[in-house]
Amino acid sequence: MRVTPQHENPQQGNTGSSTQGLAAPRLAWIDMARGFCVIAVVLLHVGLFHVFPLAPDSHGRPVARAWVLFNTAILADLRMPLLLLLSGYLARTKVREGLGYARTRIAIATNFHLYLVWTLVFFALGVLFFPSMGDAPYEGRSWPGLLASLLYPQSGPLWFVYVLFVSLAVLAATRRVPVPIVLAGFFVVGWAAMVITHDAAGMPRAIFYAVGALLGEQLVALTASRLATVVALVGYAGLTLVVEMVDGVFAYPAVVAGGLCAAVAFLAIAKIVARVPFLRVPGAWVGRRTLGIYVLHWPLVALLTWVGMVRPEWFRPWLTSELADVAYPILATAVVIVVCMTLEKALKAVGLAVLFDPPQAVKDRLTRSARTTRRPVPVAS
Repeated sequence: MRVTPQHENPQQGNTGSSTQGLAAPRLAWIDMARGFCVIAVVLLHVGLFHVFPLAPDSHGRPVARAWVLFNTAILADLRMPLLLLLSGYLARTKVREGLGYARTRIAIATNFHLYLVWTLVFFALGVLFFPSMGDAPYEGRSWPGLLASLLYPQSGPLWFVYVLFVSLAVLAATRRVPVPIVLAGFFVVGWAAMVITHDAAGMPRAIFYAVGALLGEQLVALTASRLATVVALVGYAGLTLVVEMVDGVFAYPAVVAGGLCAAVAFLAIAKIVARVPFLRVPGAWVGRRTLGIYVLHWPLVALLTWVGMVRPEWFRPWLTSELADVAYPILATAVVIVVCMTLEKALKAVGLAVLFDPPQAVKDRLTRSARTTRRPVPVAS
């Protein structure tokens, strides 16, 4: 029997649903922070694709304008770097154990499986049900587009899953390489990907996963310092201004540094927020059940977007005031999350668990010669 170390289980570090570890209890505030990140992902997509196109122009409406800016300028920049950092932090023991260990192999295979399966699912849904939606939110509805998406994420949320399996595989394979060299490699690859794709989604953000896996414990320790938290907040604000002044791909170093500052500040705030049970409990609950939400929310948001395009009169009565402009997307996000978790449970109940997890035969083959006892090799420093 494998004993799961504190704050980690065989599913952590990917988008999979988690199960309670067998050893020390997990940190609830870490789970809560992870849950808030996933909620922010859904909230942003609901807003960008469904609500904002239907809502009245925010000009002259300060509350509505502030809400749009909060989503597009804050949530859009913070949610994924922090989610990647936390995912890396929760996978740090797998990195230390290396590719020879069963759960490391399973975690990589699970994320690869998720990426492959859901790329095909999203492609099929886009072709069959959303042929007239243009580029929002499905793209690449052609065989060349599908092939390109299988090689490297082209659109949609699956780039996160791609980064998870690639990053974990690389980090586990290079666990004996000094940390500065590994992080420098991730930084260079990320910047090169940014230059080539002009898109932060994908490998440009893999650096956050690597930092979480290799330096996450040090960053979490910084959250106990008020001085470090203040410095992180000031650093994030200053680097945000730098990003605004520097054009395009040349802002990448400031984006990475700003994301790390924001992560320290947000985690420090999360520790305080976690003292409030009615925020901690549901947030942590969602944070342990991210799989169904992450992969299933995308087609549900696409459905909402399509219905909003075809029947805008069904939704515009809900968006008649500035308060409604804020309340409606929050309510819609809550509904989407509940439907996601219900749908995941239903799909598994009818024998479609393969949508979320590789077949047991594949796992058995991968782990046949793998080690299961915990003898992690320390990461080189």
